[in-house]
Amino acid sequence: MGEASTCPPFSGKFGGALWHTFLPLIGRNYAVGLQEGERFWIMNRELQESIGTDPMNGIEMLDISNPEDPVMISVFPYPEVPEDFPYENFNYCGLPLPGPFGPHNLHEPMTNKPWIENNPNRVYVCYFHVGLRVYDVHDPFVPKEIAYFIPPNPEELYFDLKMANPPLGTMEDVVVDDRGNIFVNTMHDGAYILRCLV
Repeated sequence: MGEASTCPPFSGKFGGALWHTFLPLIGRNYAVGLQEGERFWIMNRELQESIGTDPMNGIEMLDISNPEDPVMISVFPYPEVPEDFPYENFNYCGLPLPGPFGPHNLHEPMTNKPWIENNPNRVYVCYFHVGLRVYDVHDPFVPKEIAYFIPPNPEELYFDLKMANPPLGTMEDVVVDDRGNIFVNTMHDGAYILRCLV
């Protein structure tokens, strides 16, 4: 397999991984790759000032028809900010400087697990404080966000953690079964079972 470099322009500094996940789409000559962001709640002003603005941690589509020469062909859009979201965007979220922002884990289809959804045209991503994001990727050059769920901010923490700022709902992992049930867990608030009706 050849090398697909994303840094620069993506990731670096405080991001969790230059390539966190690389997911070939079943039966297609495409793969989804992402750089891991970081959990926003660990930030404080001193850390922000020492790091500065973090490069974008995003999700990209790659053409892998030639495994020796993977080519990035598109970038997934910035996640939709709800009208009632209390901040202008997902980068600031109440802090004086932009904090870490980016995806975490993907639903990973597996052909040897028939109870898992294996739809090569759909991508599910846990995006930390940006919640669960669902994308239609039937056109690999134009990935489209079609649904999202942002968990509520926790009123109390399940772990004995010291936080530099008020906690945000933070989604970590996602698995989708063959019935369309979406199982997601959060850092502080337990688990959710969702369905995408689109």
